[in-house]
Formats: sequence, structure tokens, C-alpha cells
Amino acid sequence: MLKLTGCWPKDGEAGNAAGSILNSINETLRYLEVYHDETVIVKMGGELAQTPDVLDKILKQVLALKRIGVNVMVVHGGGPQLTDVLNAERVAKGLPPKNKADMFDADGERITAPDEIDTCHKVFAETNLIIVNEMARII
Repeated sequence: MLKLTGCWPKDGEAGNAAGSILNSINETLRYLEVYHDETVIVKMGGELAQTPDVLDKILKQVLALKRIGVNVMVVHGGGPQLTDVLNAERVAKGLPPKNKADMFDADGERITAPDEIDTCHKVFAETNLIIVNEMARII
């Protein structure tokens, strides 16, 4: 009699592995039924646009959801980029950069001066373009 050693699956593991895979498939199918034709909002922080490998992974997941029938809306921030640009503008005017205490209230909400709104629009549009271009590259 020939005895095999060091092979997978070991005795009893095949049934466990198959059962685990079936449970995973069944759970996935339940999610597909629930979210098919539904809209899901994905909120990404602006720092993700500065991290190409992470942005790539997230957008690939967004596209995978879209391919299986989930409507995905991506909403993004741009806080780190905005902070950098606003501080660069201050330095260019001969002013010191703002510290975090001057930029945010006690609840963590950004305090934006009226004269900074145009810069906000510009920075958020640039961040959006980074995300859209990356999405187009992946497709």
C-alpha cells in the first residue's frame, strides 16, 4: 500500500475547506442580493489621493462593486492638500504657517476664512482630478 505524506488536504481537511468555501460563497451571494442596484457611498480622505498604491487598491474595489451591479458614489476630501497649499500661500505673503489649533475648532471642523474659499475649490478640484485620472487608468 502506498502512503502519501506531506499532502494537502490532510484527512478531514477537505470537507472543512469545502465547507468554509461554500459558507464564503453563500455569504457573498447574500451581500450581492442585498446591494445589487443599491447605491453605496465611499468616503475617502484626501490623504488617499497622496498615496497611489492605496488609492489604486480602493478604486479597484470600487470598480469591482460597480461590475457586480452596485452603484458606487465616491466622495473625497482634500484636507492635507488644502493645509499644505494654504500654508504655502501664507509663507509666500511673508506670514507664518498656521498651526492646527488655528485651522480647526474644538470639534475638529476646519475653520475656513472667506478669502480661502477659492483656494479650497482649486485644491478639491485638483484632488478630484487625481482620483478620476487614476480611475480612468484602472479601467
